[in-house]
Amino acid sequence: MTGNHELCMLIDGVVKRFPTAIVKIYTPYYKGTVKALCMENPVQELIVGNVSRAKGVEECYEAEVTEQSDVIYDKHEDEVEGETQPKQVPVENGENEKMTEVESVVSNKEVVINPDLSSKQQDEVRLLLREYKEIFSDVPKVTNLIEHTVELTQIEPRRCKAYPTPYKMQEIVDMEIDDLLEVEVIERSEAPYASPLILEKKRDNTYRVCVNFKELNKVTVFDPEPMMSPDDIFPRLAGSKIYSSFDFCKGYYGIPMQEESKDYTTFVCSRGLMRFKVYGMVNSGSTYNRMTRKLLDGSHNLESYVDDVLGYTENWSKHMEILRDFF
Repeated sequence: MTGNHELCMLIDGVVKRFPTAIVKIYTPYYKGTVKALCMENPVQELIVGNVSRAKGVEECYEAEVTEQSDVIYDKHEDEVEGETQPKQVPVENGENEKMTEVESVVSNKEVVINPDLSSKQQDEVRLLLREYKEIFSDVPKVTNLIEHTVELTQIEPRRCKAYPTPYKMQEIVDMEIDDLLEVEVIERSEAPYASPLILEKKRDNTYRVCVNFKELNKVTVFDPEPMMSPDDIFPRLAGSKIYSSFDFCKGYYGIPMQEESKDYTTFVCSRGLMRFKVYGMVNSGSTYNRMTRKLLDGSHNLESYVDDVLGYTENWSKHMEILRDFF
Protein backbone atom coordinates (compact mmCIF):
# COMPACT_ATOMS: atom_id res chain seq x y z
CA MET A 1 0.00 0.00 0.00
CA THR A 2 1.21 3.53 -0.81
CA GLY A 3 -0.64 5.30 2.02
CA ASN A 4 -2.30 7.61 -0.56
CA HIS A 5 -5.89 7.84 -1.84
CA GLU A 6 -7.36 8.74 -5.22
CA LEU A 7 -10.86 9.67 -6.43
CA CYS A 8 -13.06 7.31 -8.40
CA MET A 9 -16.66 7.89 -9.58
CA LEU A 10 -18.78 4.75 -9.16
CA ILE A 11 -21.62 3.57 -11.37
CA ASP A 12 -24.31 5.13 -9.13
CA GLY A 13 -22.65 8.55 -9.35
CA VAL A 14 -21.04 8.44 -5.93
CA VAL A 15 -17.47 9.72 -5.89
CA LYS A 16 -15.21 8.06 -3.32
CA ARG A 17 -11.59 7.98 -2.33
CA PHE A 18 -9.86 4.63 -2.49
CA PRO A 19 -6.44 3.62 -1.16
CA THR A 20 -3.75 2.96 -3.74
CA ALA A 21 -1.21 0.19 -3.89
CA ILE A 22 1.70 -0.81 -6.10
CA VAL A 23 1.06 -4.23 -7.62
CA LYS A 24 3.05 -6.53 -9.85
CA ILE A 25 1.15 -7.99 -12.83
CA TYR A 26 2.14 -10.99 -14.89
CA THR A 27 -0.48 -11.70 -17.58
CA PRO A 28 -0.52 -12.32 -21.34
CA TYR A 29 -1.67 -8.71 -21.77
CA TYR A 30 0.82 -6.88 -19.58
CA LYS A 31 3.79 -7.64 -17.38
CA GLY A 32 5.13 -5.08 -14.96
CA THR A 33 4.44 -2.91 -11.90
CA VAL A 34 1.48 -0.50 -11.79
CA LYS A 35 -0.45 1.62 -9.33
CA ALA A 36 -3.94 0.30 -8.52
CA LEU A 37 -7.09 1.44 -6.71
CA CYS A 38 -8.13 -0.97 -3.96
CA MET A 39 -11.91 -1.46 -3.63
CA GLU A 40 -14.09 -3.69 -1.51
CA ASN A 41 -16.21 -6.23 -3.43
CA PRO A 42 -15.22 -5.11 -6.96
CA VAL A 43 -17.06 -6.46 -9.99
CA GLN A 44 -13.78 -7.70 -11.47
CA GLU A 45 -10.79 -8.99 -9.53
CA LEU A 46 -8.37 -6.96 -11.65
CA ILE A 47 -8.78 -4.39 -14.40
CA VAL A 48 -5.60 -3.28 -16.16
CA GLY A 49 -5.67 0.03 -17.99
CA ASN A 50 -3.74 3.21 -18.79
CA VAL A 51 -0.57 1.16 -18.86
CA SER A 52 2.21 1.99 -21.24
CA ARG A 53 3.27 -0.82 -23.57
CA ALA A 54 -0.24 -2.31 -23.53
CA LYS A 55 -1.66 -3.10 -26.96
CA GLY A 56 -3.74 -0.37 -28.55
CA VAL A 57 -7.31 -0.71 -29.85
CA GLU A 58 -6.30 -0.08 -33.45
CA GLU A 59 -3.46 -2.58 -33.17
CA CYS A 60 -5.65 -5.43 -32.00
CA TYR A 61 -8.88 -4.66 -33.89
CA GLU A 62 -7.76 -6.25 -37.16
CA ALA A 63 -6.96 -9.45 -35.32
CA GLU A 64 -10.38 -9.21 -33.68
CA VAL A 65 -12.17 -9.34 -37.03
CA THR A 66 -9.96 -11.89 -38.78
CA GLU A 67 -9.42 -14.20 -35.86
CA GLN A 68 -12.86 -13.52 -34.30
CA SER A 69 -11.46 -12.43 -30.98
CA ASP A 70 -13.04 -9.70 -28.87
CA VAL A 71 -11.50 -6.59 -27.33
CA ILE A 72 -12.51 -5.00 -24.10
CA TYR A 73 -12.32 -1.21 -24.30
CA ASP A 74 -12.17 0.93 -21.17
CA LYS A 75 -11.87 4.66 -21.78
CA HIS A 76 -11.57 5.95 -18.23
CA GLU A 77 -8.34 7.84 -17.65
CA ASP A 78 -6.33 7.67 -14.44
CA GLU A 79 -2.68 8.48 -13.92
CA VAL A 80 -0.50 5.39 -13.88
CA GLU A 81 3.25 5.67 -13.78
CA GLY A 82 2.98 9.33 -14.83
CA GLU A 83 1.10 8.63 -18.10
CA THR A 84 -2.53 9.10 -19.11
CA GLN A 85 -3.92 6.82 -21.78
CA PRO A 86 -7.24 5.07 -22.53
CA LYS A 87 -7.56 1.65 -20.94
CA GLN A 88 -7.24 -1.04 -23.58
CA VAL A 89 -7.25 -4.71 -22.68
CA PRO A 90 -7.19 -7.31 -25.47
CA VAL A 91 -8.80 -10.63 -24.63
CA GLU A 92 -8.31 -13.77 -26.67
CA ASN A 93 -11.02 -16.37 -27.19
CA GLY A 94 -10.87 -19.77 -25.58
CA GLU A 95 -11.23 -22.89 -27.69
CA ASN A 96 -14.88 -23.46 -26.94
CA GLU A 97 -15.97 -20.07 -25.73
CA LYS A 98 -16.36 -16.74 -27.45
CA MET A 99 -16.61 -13.56 -25.42
CA THR A 100 -19.30 -11.21 -26.69
CA GLU A 101 -18.97 -8.24 -24.38
CA VAL A 102 -17.34 -4.92 -25.24
CA GLU A 103 -16.70 -2.94 -22.05
CA SER A 104 -16.75 0.66 -23.18
CA VAL A 105 -17.02 2.48 -19.90
CA VAL A 106 -15.36 2.99 -16.56
CA SER A 107 -16.38 1.10 -13.43
CA ASN A 108 -17.25 -2.10 -15.36
CA LYS A 109 -20.28 -0.62 -17.07
CA GLU A 110 -20.80 -2.98 -19.99
CA VAL A 111 -21.96 -2.94 -23.58
CA VAL A 112 -23.22 -6.47 -24.18
CA ILE A 113 -23.59 -7.92 -27.67
CA ASN A 114 -26.08 -10.77 -27.98
CA PRO A 115 -24.18 -13.99 -28.75
CA ASP A 116 -27.12 -15.18 -30.88
CA LEU A 117 -26.24 -12.60 -33.54
CA SER A 118 -24.22 -13.82 -36.51
CA SER A 119 -20.50 -13.06 -36.63
CA LYS A 120 -21.11 -10.47 -39.35
CA GLN A 121 -23.79 -8.72 -37.28
CA GLN A 122 -21.58 -8.70 -34.19
CA ASP A 123 -18.75 -7.15 -36.22
CA GLU A 124 -21.12 -4.44 -37.49
CA VAL A 125 -22.10 -3.60 -33.92
CA ARG A 126 -18.44 -3.40 -32.83
CA LEU A 127 -17.64 -1.08 -35.72
CA LEU A 128 -20.55 1.17 -34.72
CA LEU A 129 -19.44 1.17 -31.08
CA ARG A 130 -15.92 2.11 -32.08
CA GLU A 131 -17.25 4.93 -34.28
CA TYR A 132 -19.26 6.43 -31.40
CA LYS A 133 -17.10 5.27 -28.49
CA GLU A 134 -16.88 8.79 -27.03
CA ILE A 135 -20.53 8.65 -25.91
CA PHE A 136 -19.96 5.52 -23.80
CA SER A 137 -18.65 6.96 -20.55
CA ASP A 138 -19.45 6.85 -16.84
CA VAL A 139 -18.63 10.56 -16.51
CA PRO A 140 -21.91 12.42 -17.22
CA LYS A 141 -21.86 15.31 -19.68
CA VAL A 142 -24.20 18.27 -19.24
CA THR A 143 -26.98 18.49 -21.82
CA ASN A 144 -27.93 21.67 -23.67
CA LEU A 145 -31.48 20.48 -24.33
CA ILE A 146 -32.99 21.59 -21.04
CA GLU A 147 -32.38 23.13 -17.61
CA HIS A 148 -34.03 22.15 -14.36
CA THR A 149 -36.13 24.97 -12.95
CA VAL A 150 -37.56 25.21 -9.43
CA GLU A 151 -40.68 27.32 -8.84
CA LEU A 152 -41.87 27.96 -5.29
CA THR A 153 -45.30 28.88 -3.97
CA GLN A 154 -43.87 31.37 -1.45
CA ILE A 155 -41.00 33.84 -1.42
CA GLU A 156 -39.97 33.31 2.20
CA PRO A 157 -36.81 31.17 2.22
CA ARG A 158 -37.00 27.74 3.82
CA ARG A 159 -34.21 27.08 6.28
CA CYS A 160 -33.35 24.12 8.49
CA LYS A 161 -30.56 23.63 10.98
CA ALA A 162 -27.86 21.12 10.21
CA TYR A 163 -28.49 17.70 11.70
CA PRO A 164 -25.84 16.61 14.22
CA THR A 165 -23.23 14.37 12.62
CA PRO A 166 -21.54 11.74 14.81
CA TYR A 167 -17.85 12.46 15.12
CA LYS A 168 -16.81 9.18 13.51
CA MET A 169 -19.06 9.97 10.52
CA GLN A 170 -17.76 13.48 9.93
CA GLU A 171 -14.86 12.22 7.82
CA ILE A 172 -17.33 10.56 5.44
CA VAL A 173 -19.21 13.83 4.98
CA ASP A 174 -16.00 15.85 4.51
CA MET A 175 -14.69 13.44 1.88
CA GLU A 176 -18.00 13.54 0.01
CA ILE A 177 -18.02 17.36 0.02
CA ASP A 178 -14.43 17.44 -1.24
CA ASP A 179 -15.22 14.96 -3.99
CA LEU A 180 -18.37 16.78 -5.18
CA LEU A 181 -16.48 20.07 -5.25
CA GLU A 182 -13.69 18.50 -7.26
CA VAL A 183 -16.02 17.11 -9.96
CA GLU A 184 -17.95 20.42 -9.97
CA VAL A 185 -21.30 18.98 -8.99
CA ILE A 186 -21.61 21.50 -6.13
CA GLU A 187 -20.23 24.95 -5.36
CA ARG A 188 -20.22 27.33 -2.40
CA SER A 189 -23.40 29.27 -1.72
CA GLU A 190 -24.47 32.46 0.03
CA ALA A 191 -28.20 31.89 -0.38
CA PRO A 192 -30.77 32.34 2.43
CA TYR A 193 -31.94 28.75 1.90
CA ALA A 194 -30.60 25.76 3.82
CA SER A 195 -31.52 22.06 3.80
CA PRO A 196 -29.80 19.54 6.09
CA LEU A 197 -27.56 16.63 5.13
CA ILE A 198 -28.38 13.06 6.13
CA LEU A 199 -26.35 9.85 5.97
CA GLU A 200 -28.09 6.88 4.36
CA LYS A 201 -26.68 3.45 5.11
CA LYS A 202 -26.45 1.24 2.04
CA ARG A 203 -26.73 -2.53 1.81
CA ASP A 204 -22.96 -2.92 1.74
CA ASN A 205 -22.75 -1.07 5.11
CA THR A 206 -21.19 2.02 3.53
CA TYR A 207 -22.90 5.40 3.68
CA ARG A 208 -24.33 7.74 1.06
CA VAL A 209 -24.51 11.45 1.84
CA CYS A 210 -27.92 12.89 0.88
CA VAL A 211 -29.74 16.20 1.22
CA ASN A 212 -33.15 16.30 2.91
CA PHE A 213 -35.20 18.65 0.71
CA LYS A 214 -38.46 17.72 2.44
CA GLU A 215 -39.31 21.25 3.60
CA LEU A 216 -38.42 22.80 0.24
CA ASN A 217 -40.43 20.19 -1.65
CA LYS A 218 -43.52 21.19 0.34
CA VAL A 219 -43.51 24.64 -1.28
CA THR A 220 -42.36 23.56 -4.76
CA VAL A 221 -44.81 23.88 -7.66
CA PHE A 222 -45.45 20.37 -8.94
CA ASP A 223 -44.45 19.63 -12.54
CA PRO A 224 -47.18 17.50 -14.20
CA GLU A 225 -44.97 16.27 -17.07
CA PRO A 226 -46.09 12.62 -17.43
CA MET A 227 -43.87 9.56 -17.48
CA MET A 228 -44.21 7.20 -20.42
CA SER A 229 -46.45 4.29 -19.49
CA PRO A 230 -45.46 0.67 -20.26
CA ASP A 231 -49.05 0.18 -21.46
CA ASP A 232 -48.36 2.73 -24.20
CA ILE A 233 -44.98 1.24 -25.15
CA PHE A 234 -45.81 -2.48 -25.42
CA PRO A 235 -48.35 -2.21 -28.29
CA ARG A 236 -45.76 -0.37 -30.41
CA LEU A 237 -43.35 -3.28 -30.09
CA ALA A 238 -45.70 -5.66 -31.91
CA GLY A 239 -43.97 -7.36 -34.85
CA SER A 240 -40.46 -6.33 -33.78
CA LYS A 241 -37.78 -9.02 -33.69
CA ILE A 242 -34.62 -7.11 -32.77
CA TYR A 243 -34.22 -4.97 -29.65
CA SER A 244 -31.51 -2.80 -28.09
CA SER A 245 -31.76 -1.16 -24.69
CA PHE A 246 -29.73 1.79 -23.39
CA ASP A 247 -29.33 3.13 -19.89
CA PHE A 248 -28.25 6.75 -19.43
CA CYS A 249 -25.35 7.10 -17.03
CA LYS A 250 -26.13 9.26 -13.97
CA GLY A 251 -28.74 11.07 -15.99
CA TYR A 252 -29.74 13.60 -13.33
CA TYR A 253 -26.14 14.83 -13.08
CA GLY A 254 -26.34 15.61 -16.79
CA ILE A 255 -29.15 18.18 -16.43
CA PRO A 256 -27.94 21.65 -15.36
CA MET A 257 -29.79 23.75 -12.82
CA GLN A 258 -31.25 27.03 -14.04
CA GLU A 259 -29.06 29.80 -12.62
CA GLU A 260 -31.99 31.39 -10.76
CA SER A 261 -32.87 28.02 -9.16
CA LYS A 262 -29.43 27.04 -7.87
CA ASP A 263 -29.89 28.87 -4.55
CA TYR A 264 -32.89 26.68 -3.72
CA THR A 265 -30.61 23.61 -3.65
CA THR A 266 -28.41 25.10 -0.91
CA PHE A 267 -27.59 22.72 1.91
CA VAL A 268 -25.83 23.28 5.20
CA CYS A 269 -22.88 21.25 6.45
CA SER A 270 -19.91 21.69 8.77
CA ARG A 271 -18.11 23.52 5.95
CA GLY A 272 -20.87 26.12 5.57
CA LEU A 273 -23.38 26.49 2.74
CA MET A 274 -23.10 24.65 -0.60
CA ARG A 275 -25.43 24.46 -3.59
CA PHE A 276 -25.84 22.10 -6.53
CA LYS A 277 -24.94 23.02 -10.10
CA VAL A 278 -26.74 19.94 -11.48
CA TYR A 279 -29.58 18.32 -9.60
CA GLY A 280 -33.32 17.60 -9.50
CA MET A 281 -35.27 17.43 -6.23
CA VAL A 282 -39.01 16.74 -6.29
CA ASN A 283 -39.55 17.40 -10.02
CA SER A 284 -36.38 15.71 -11.23
CA GLY A 285 -38.28 12.87 -12.89
CA SER A 286 -40.54 15.28 -14.80
CA THR A 287 -37.59 17.32 -16.07
CA TYR A 288 -35.79 14.15 -17.13
CA ASN A 289 -38.82 12.85 -19.04
CA ARG A 290 -39.17 16.20 -20.81
CA MET A 291 -35.49 16.14 -21.78
CA THR A 292 -35.78 12.59 -23.15
CA ARG A 293 -38.83 13.50 -25.22
CA LYS A 294 -36.90 16.37 -26.78
CA LEU A 295 -33.94 14.10 -27.43
CA LEU A 296 -36.05 11.48 -29.23
CA ASP A 297 -38.35 13.92 -31.04
CA GLY A 298 -38.40 12.98 -34.72
CA SER A 299 -36.78 9.59 -34.15
CA HIS A 300 -38.47 6.34 -35.11
CA ASN A 301 -38.60 2.99 -33.30
CA LEU A 302 -37.14 4.45 -30.11
CA GLU A 303 -39.07 4.59 -26.82
CA SER A 304 -38.02 5.90 -23.41
CA TYR A 305 -38.94 4.83 -19.91
CA VAL A 306 -37.34 6.73 -17.01
CA ASP A 307 -33.61 6.69 -17.90
CA ASP A 308 -33.81 3.77 -20.33
CA VAL A 309 -34.25 3.91 -24.10
CA LEU A 310 -35.44 0.92 -26.14
CA GLY A 311 -34.79 0.51 -29.86
CA TYR A 312 -36.89 -2.03 -31.77
CA THR A 313 -37.17 -3.08 -35.43
CA GLU A 314 -38.33 -5.97 -37.58
CA ASN A 315 -35.06 -6.42 -39.48
CA TRP A 316 -31.31 -5.95 -38.97
CA SER A 317 -30.59 -3.21 -41.54
CA LYS A 318 -33.31 -0.99 -40.08
CA HIS A 319 -31.98 -1.65 -36.61
CA MET A 320 -28.51 -0.43 -37.52
CA GLU A 321 -30.11 2.71 -38.96
CA ILE A 322 -31.95 3.58 -35.75
CA LEU A 323 -28.85 2.89 -33.64
CA ARG A 324 -26.79 5.28 -35.76
CA ASP A 325 -29.59 7.87 -35.55
CA PHE A 326 -29.74 7.52 -31.77
CA PHE A 327 -25.96 7.70 -31.28
